[in-house]
Amino acid sequence: MSNKNIKDLNLSTKVKNILLNKNIQTLDDLSKLDLDSLMKIKKLGRKGIKEILQTLNSNGYKYEGIIEYNKEESVLTLEELSKIENKDIIPIKNIEMSTRLYNILIINNIQTIGDLKSYDLDSLMKIKNLGRKAIEEILQILNACKYINDDKNKIFSLKNK
Repeated sequence: MSNKNIKDLNLSTKVKNILLNKNIQTLDDLSKLDLDSLMKIKKLGRKGIKEILQTLNSNGYKYEGIIEYNKEESVLTLEELSKIENKDIIPIKNIEMSTRLYNILIINNIQTIGDLKSYDLDSLMKIKNLGRKAIEEILQILNACKYINDDKNKIFSLKNK
C-alpha cells in the first residue's frame, strides 16, 4: 500500500494532531487500527473516525461498516420514542444516543430496539467496551420504550456507584 505521513493526508488538523499525539505517524500505522481501537482514542469522535475511514478507503485500504450514524437524520428523542406503538422494529440509528453506544451496538449486531430488548442486564454487562454509563443509557432507552420501569434503572445505578 502506501507509507504516507499523517501530516500529508487530507485530514483535519484536529484529527492529524490527535493521531500524531498517539504516535500514529503513517498511513500504514493508521491502517493497523481496527474500529474498536479508533473508538478508544479520546477526543476523536464519530466525525473524526469517519474522516479517518474515508481517508483509508480513498488510499486503497478497505474498511467495512463505515460509521453511518448521522445525528441530522430523523433521530427520535426518548420522549418521542415513548409515544410510538411498534418500537421493536425501530433501527437504533434512529434513536438519540451517544456515538460510542451506537458503535458498540452496531459492532455487536444490535440493529433494532427489538434486538436490544432481547438482552438482559447480565448479557449487556458481558459486551466488550460497554461500561456503566452506556448500560445506563440503554436502560433509559428501554425505560422510554416501557420495557423496564424506572425502579430497575435506579437499582442498577445505585449498585454501581
